[in-house]
Amino acid sequence: MIRLLHLLAISLLIGSAAYAYTTKYETLYYSETLSKMKAKLQKERETLAIVKAEWALLTRPDRLQRMVDRHLDLQAMNVAQLARFSDIPNKPNRDAIAAKLETLGLEPTSTGSTTPAGPPKPRPAPKRDGIAAKLTSLGLGPAPVPQRTVQTKPPARPAAKTAAKPAPSTGSAKPVPARPVPQPSAKPAAR
Repeated sequence: MIRLLHLLAISLLIGSAAYAYTTKYETLYYSETLSKMKAKLQKERETLAIVKAEWALLTRPDRLQRMVDRHLDLQAMNVAQLARFSDIPNKPNRDAIAAKLETLGLEPTSTGSTTPAGPPKPRPAPKRDGIAAKLTSLGLGPAPVPQRTVQTKPPARPAAKTAAKPAPSTGSAKPVPARPVPQPSAKPAAR
């Protein structure tokens, strides 16, 4: 019985020594890998700093101005170059290709340079699958956004020392989606 206990203790000792040995060398391997990664990261940071410095050098305003003066023939904008919106001609509904197709008796289709006549075709609703479809079928889909009115001009505030009522706002009101608006806190009057 004692020999069995001795053999068991010796085998446990050898097993724990092997485990400690493998753990030690795994730790050494990972620490070496970590130091290599740190060195690589530092090298990348230095490279990035060099690239940023080069970019700052290349995009200096005085250098860019010299390049523009040397390679581009830019002139100051003249008032005669400006136009009113009403001076711009309307875009024709048909282009030259559609006119030629009509003369040949073919049905003109929309080309890349024109927009199709008539209202746009309605797009099919996106398919819902999974949880979104189940929630919608149960009536738990996305809630509609409540509408509220917001005045475009804030009401006039009374002067600090007088207790006059604020003047009514004459601003127009338009509906916008509801969102939380911070309320001013009431401050006690100073004595």
